[in-house]
Amino acid sequence: MRPARRPSAGDGGSCVARCLRFCGARLCSHAGLCGLVVAYSVAGAVLFERLERSSLSAGRERREDDQMQTSAPSTDGLRTACLDDLWNITDWR
Repeated sequence: MRPARRPSAGDGGSCVARCLRFCGARLCSHAGLCGLVVAYSVAGAVLFERLERSSLSAGRERREDDQMQTSAPSTDGLRTACLDDLWNITDWR
């Protein structure tokens, strides 16, 4: 059996120093992980804004064009016609 090795100056010092280094490494790794999560969330939000900006502006222009056209069929008439069609399809009599 080998005798227990005594810590030397290059081994990291006392038990308190090793404990502090261990706790510091754990704390930094959790802080680093939290920082990565925050950065990922912010990057996702920025990317979402940039990707959706063009479709939002296109949708806004489309709504403005629809409001300018007066010959477009009313939504109520289309809804009523759709409900009538569905009622006739599902009528079992």
